[in-house]
Amino acid sequence: MKQSVRKLKFIRKPIEIIKENKKAFILMNAVFYGLLLLTMIVTAIFPDLQAKTIDNANQQLSAPWLESTVVAAYTNGNVGLASIYTFLVNLILGTFLSMTLPSLVIPFAGLIMGGYRAIFWGMTFAPLNGVTGLLPHYLTLLIEGQAYVIAMFAIVIQGRSLLFPRRIGLASRWNGYKQGLIQSAWLYLPVILLLVVGGVYEAIELIVLAPPGN
Repeated sequence: MKQSVRKLKFIRKPIEIIKENKKAFILMNAVFYGLLLLTMIVTAIFPDLQAKTIDNANQQLSAPWLESTVVAAYTNGNVGLASIYTFLVNLILGTFLSMTLPSLVIPFAGLIMGGYRAIFWGMTFAPLNGVTGLLPHYLTLLIEGQAYVIAMFAIVIQGRSLLFPRRIGLASRWNGYKQGLIQSAWLYLPVILLLVVGGVYEAIELIVLAPPGN
């Protein structure tokens, strides 16, 4: 019985935080997906942006540690390993180190990286040659994008709790900071879940459904 209550709390608590801060959650969705769509439109007008962005992405993937792990898993068709590596890279590098951690030092700092990712995706995946070939990957963008949106939302909650603790009934900024940490930890549960699903789907998509070059 206690285990069932705990499991329900893991599901219920993040939903409660989102409901209590609905406007901020909607705003982060609007900012992220709005930037993504706007950048796609701009890239359709200036298609050279896509080529430059893809070249930049390929240079990043040529880093030795990425080539020997993530790239190798995809090249060898290892769906399981590719899923794990994709999840770990997105969680550790893409979310925690580049977004959440900087915001624990400078409030809201990680929102810049969230916006940058939306712009980068918009330039990379703008449908310049039609959407048919990109349709499978748009689901990846939706799943993983929502994980980044929730991470951005957690950054907003953390920053507001620190700067305006009295709005949530706390007397000091230190207490607000700690409360923001607790709420961010709860919000990381759906972030992790979405990145797991996104990692599995991306590996299946790129290895099985629509491998590059096909």
